[in-house]
Formats: sequence, structure tokens, C-alpha cells
Amino acid sequence: IVAPVVSNIVTEMFRIMSDVENESVLMALCAIVEEYSANVVPIAPQMVEHLVKCFLSYSAEGHEDDEAAMAAALCLDALTAIVDVLDPDIPSNNSDITILRQVETLMMPTLYKIVSTEHSEFLDNGVQFMTQFTYYGDDISPNMWTLCGPLLVSLHTWAYDYIAEIVMPLLNFMSKDIKMFLTTTYNNQSLMQL
Repeated sequence: IVAPVVSNIVTEMFRIMSDVENESVLMALCAIVEEYSANVVPIAPQMVEHLVKCFLSYSAEGHEDDEAAMAAALCLDALTAIVDVLDPDIPSNNSDITILRQVETLMMPTLYKIVSTEHSEFLDNGVQFMTQFTYYGDDISPNMWTLCGPLLVSLHTWAYDYIAEIVMPLLNFMSKDIKMFLTTTYNNQSLMQL
């Protein structure tokens, strides 16, 4: 009954989210993504675009606003569920690398904010996204390469407690294109120096 109208339900949920900050809507959205993954794949880019806007808005409110911080975390949970659905290795989802790359591009503002500022409460999600985006496909997009430097700076300055998590995307960067890793610079320093 629900599967054919998932797109309509998701559209209505986003309309509700634009009117009110409601954590229940975000949790329900996660449940829909997990339950109806094959139906979500075609609308994933639109969902991601909306969730990225919501995350950036909620996270801009700062640590003082507990409701906004919770809503930002729930946006990341919903994004995680969507990115998991787009795993090209799961044939039943009818997903391919093209949709995953679209989603990656849409998520760049979120990823950059997470890895380049001290948002330790969101770093786990950001590193998980980076791991997935650098793992799938034959190469790593130029967008993702722009995040490698900020990720290393964060590891060195404030995110050292997350070294176990950060190692995964770093290994993907190195194993996919070691030459690029050795020749890329960030703020006039090579990634190797960082």
C-alpha cells in the first residue's frame, strides 16, 4: 500500500519539516528509507538536497540550542540511511554509482562543514560518508579530494580521538590513487606533510 506512494509521503514530510522542527518527522523519514529502500533510490538526490539544507540550518544554531542540535543529528541519521541504500553492491536497491556521485556532490557543503570545523558531535557521520564515497567506484571524485586536507588538519588539531574512524577514508584515498595522494597539497602543504 505504501510503496507506490513513497515519493508523495516524503514530499509531504518535507513540507511538514519546513513548517515545524519536528524530530518525529525525521525519525519517521529514516524508517521509510530503511523499509522502502528500492522506492527511495530514484528520489534520493531530492531527499539529500532537502536534508542538507536542514542540517546546515540546524547546525548553524550552535551547541546552545539542544533541539536544533538534535534535529541536525537526526538529519545526518536520515542522510546515513539514504547513503546506505545507495550502496551499489546491493542489487535489490537498483542503485548505481551515478546516483551515489550525485548525492556526494549535494553533500559537499555538509561534509566540508563537518571536517573543517570543530563539530565533533557530527564527525562520526561525516567520516562514514567519506568512507563510502571514497570506497565505491573506480576513482575518487575531485570533490572528495578537496576534503582530504581538511580531514588531516582536523585529525592533527582536534579530532585525534577519531583516528580509528578517520583511517578508513584515508586508506581509501591512498589505495585508490597513491600518486594523487602524494602530489596533492592543502594550504601549501602536501598531504604527506599533513
